[in-house]
Amino acid sequence: MDDAAFVLKNDKSPWFKWLCQLRHLNTTVFLCLQIWKSINPSLKTQITSIHLFPGYSRQQVNYIYNQICVDMKF
Repeated sequence: MDDAAFVLKNDKSPWFKWLCQLRHLNTTVFLCLQIWKSINPSLKTQITSIHLFPGYSRQQVNYIYNQICVDMKF
């Protein structure tokens, strides 16, 4: 998880660029992250669906909900 967080923070990383390009190829990528803040904001804008597992506090869910562009009910 720590390595994935580092890759997603650095927008100059080849993995980050690869993830951004896959959206244009209609490719689905699943990421399992524990820390929402580790995702770069430009990558957050490309998210089309999100699944939250139990364990987040109401404050954390509110923070995530305010940053996504997905039409979902709180």
